[in-house]
Amino acid sequence: MHAYFNRCPHALRPLNFMPDRFLSPDAGLVQCAAHSALFEKDTGLCIAGPCVDESLRRIAVRVVGEDICLDEDLDLARLERWPR
Repeated sequence: MHAYFNRCPHALRPLNFMPDRFLSPDAGLVQCAAHSALFEKDTGLCIAGPCVDESLRRIAVRVVGEDICLDEDLDLARLERWPR
């Protein structure tokens, strides 16, 4: 199971910095609210917008009871600078 780091690879802005704009209108794709880049949910691959062929940063998670937990130790400071 995985989640994605909430940053667009184009400008490293949060994908959902505008309310109700985290998914495409049909909810089939993840959408960056800043420049309308579209990402496949399963792969994180950008298929439209300024970062075509780049991908969202995948993070391993696991479900424990009703909680979603990171499945790895993350260096958050390094993650914030990614991909630079």
